[in-house]
Amino acid sequence: MNRITSHLRGLEKQLAHEAVARARSKILILPGLLTALLWIAALPLCAADQGTATSYRNGTLTGCVEEQPGPKWVLRDVKQGKLIAELDPIVYPGQSLAKYVGRQARLQGRLSSGANPAVMRVRTIKALSGPCAPAR
Repeated sequence: MNRITSHLRGLEKQLAHEAVARARSKILILPGLLTALLWIAALPLCAADQGTATSYRNGTLTGCVEEQPGPKWVLRDVKQGKLIAELDPIVYPGQSLAKYVGRQARLQGRLSSGANPAVMRVRTIKALSGPCAPAR
């Protein structure tokens, strides 16, 4: 009887070691699988970002500066009030654009191509004389 009992205990230990080894292998494989799945899921996002890349070129725009909620700065056509560009005061401090609101101005900076409306990274701004179209 003792012999059978010790043999059963030996089998239990062996089965327990095998179960622990299987569990460890699953635990080690799981992070690798998760990482691979994340990379695969991110590939379409990376490809989509490359297709929407915006390039910038030097440019000069003239129009009326307007502040919108956010705060968001835009440049509108002097006569018709149509939106010309969104202003990104990346080099020119945003608070300083406030003194040009409702006035004509000539802005120089980097102008986006392909974006609608265009985005201008404002470098310099100069006030011009003349009225702006009434706000719509």
